[in-house]
Amino acid sequence: MEDLSKKAKYRNRVKYLGNKDSDCAMRIEDLRESDSGEYRFRFLTNDPGGKFSGSPGVTLKVLTLQVEMSPTTVTEGQSVTLTCRPTCDTGAKPTFVWYKNSKPVANQPPTINRTMTINSVRKTDSGRYSCAVKIHENHPSPAVALNVHYSPKYTSASINPPGDIVEGDSVTLTCSSDANPPVYTYTWYKINRGETTVGSGQNHSINNIKSGNTGQYYCRVENSVGSINSPVLYVNVSYSPKNTSASISPSSNIVEGNSVTLTCSSDANPPVHTYTWYNINRGETTVGSGQNYNIFNINSEDTGQYYCRATNVVGSSNSTFLSIDVFYSPKNTSASTSPPGSIMEGDSVILTCSSDANPPVHTYTWYKINRGVTTLRSGQNHSISNISSQDIGQYYCRMENSVGSINSTVLYVNVSYSPKNTSASISPPGDIVEGDSVTLTCSSDASPPVHNYTWYKINSRETTLGSGQNHPINNISSEDTGQYYYRPKNTLLVVSPLNETPNGHSVTLTCDSDANPPVHTYTWYKKTGGNSVHEVSANNRTLTLVSGDGGLRRQTSTKGRDRIADDRQGDSGPICDDIAAVPMTSDPKQRVESGDDDDDVQYASVQFKARNKDKAPDSTATPPHVQEKEDVTYVSVNICRPSSGENQ
Repeated sequence: MEDLSKKAKYRNRVKYLGNKDSDCAMRIEDLRESDSGEYRFRFLTNDPGGKFSGSPGVTLKVLTLQVEMSPTTVTEGQSVTLTCRPTCDTGAKPTFVWYKNSKPVANQPPTINRTMTINSVRKTDSGRYSCAVKIHENHPSPAVALNVHYSPKYTSASINPPGDIVEGDSVTLTCSSDANPPVYTYTWYKINRGETTVGSGQNHSINNIKSGNTGQYYCRVENSVGSINSPVLYVNVSYSPKNTSASISPSSNIVEGNSVTLTCSSDANPPVHTYTWYNINRGETTVGSGQNYNIFNINSEDTGQYYCRATNVVGSSNSTFLSIDVFYSPKNTSASTSPPGSIMEGDSVILTCSSDANPPVHTYTWYKINRGVTTLRSGQNHSISNISSQDIGQYYCRMENSVGSINSTVLYVNVSYSPKNTSASISPPGDIVEGDSVTLTCSSDASPPVHNYTWYKINSRETTLGSGQNHPINNISSEDTGQYYYRPKNTLLVVSPLNETPNGHSVTLTCDSDANPPVHTYTWYKKTGGNSVHEVSANNRTLTLVSGDGGLRRQTSTKGRDRIADDRQGDSGPICDDIAAVPMTSDPKQRVESGDDDDDVQYASVQFKARNKDKAPDSTATPPHVQEKEDVTYVSVNICRPSSGENQ
């Protein structure tokens, strides 16, 4: 026999309560079913053979309770039965008490029925159940765990970090759920015109999130009992405006005077709060605000490239360029001649029509005003070859595009030509009697008009009589009989241009003269202060001046003899930016007497005047003139002497 106190299973549970004389009581604590059996008492004396054991011993039967559960696996909604079974026959009918988690089961009073049934088990019924016999409540049965299985519930989806999400951030979507057994499958979906599977796992990470990730998400959780979807989680990605564009309405055929609307469109989250409009052709100046920019009564100055800037709390973006092409009828029309300056008979000139129009002019028509309007031809340029005096007149062109038409201002074409159709007449006509007074009159067609008439008489030699269109002879005598003729001249100095010339630009003087033999020497002179005259180093038909030159004159020479006369215009004016030139004709009264009329001096005063923006261009300047040519007409003067009778 073995001492119980030395057995492992009894260690710390067996306690000897008696003494060595007459009491041999023993206590076994924390009694177990395995403690059932026969127990004997042995005592020892000091006599080597003095060992005694009680026989038979004491039989111990330990009564235990066991809880049985059926079924052993329970799903929410099912029923479960718990049975309290003793390990031995108790004889009498005991009363049982039920416990859940060491506490009496609510609404379950002590009963002689050793079973307890839970109908429609719920999650909350899960726990550790035990039973005890009444009056032995301190000795309950071992607890049995009731583990209620149920499908996922209380499912939710969340985002981390919380708060505003800006494009480029990284976020994690997390799915949470309560389930028994635990969820073994998580599936993520995005609602976007249907359901798209985007990932699996309890966490779904989105790195460098984009605007395209904006949308509704949910997760589906599943365990062995069932599955369920979480509520929808809206992921709102904030981003600066993108895909910004500008459009115009109407989109085509924008005619001056119409009204148009520019519209700015952009994709942004949150929505754009500011739209600003710019015009590149105006130095990218701000021209308007608002998603729509209206241009009422549009004109050609509104033509150009526009763009809009869309701004929200995240950032801003510019649209692509929008080109506005405004159509308008021809404007700022003009007609000009080429080459500029004086036009001489025999020249070839081109009349050019210019205009600002959109779309460009497609039809040019030229007209001449001559006792009515005559249609000439079409085309931007109208060429006149070998021009003559008959081409003098007013011209204009008519320009037309798809929007409208307009006439140019009138262009006066003045053809310069030497005197022609010259004639000499005597007044009074008829017989001339000695003692009468007569007037010889010279007539000629010239452009510019004849500026010098010189009368000659042929009588053994050619004699110069005088100048002027009319040559009077008073108290005529027989010595005045003979042939008379005159020589008209219109040699001039041509100044070009006659219009405003900016400071630092040039003006060209051209000497036009007719001579036979031809002119071989051109000598230019300049008059300075004090009426002094000095020669300019030039020997060409033309002389170019810039600001600072003034008071010039020109002399042509066919025989090498030069004559200089004073400039009737006086000293030149101050040197500024406006050039005005007045060609001057030769004046016999200002010539140095030489007795030779073959040389001809022409005068021009070139003054550089201060610019006056409010003053119209000088319209009194004599137009450019032509070279000199002769056209001589003779007239015979016959004197009738009175008879002796008549003298009486």
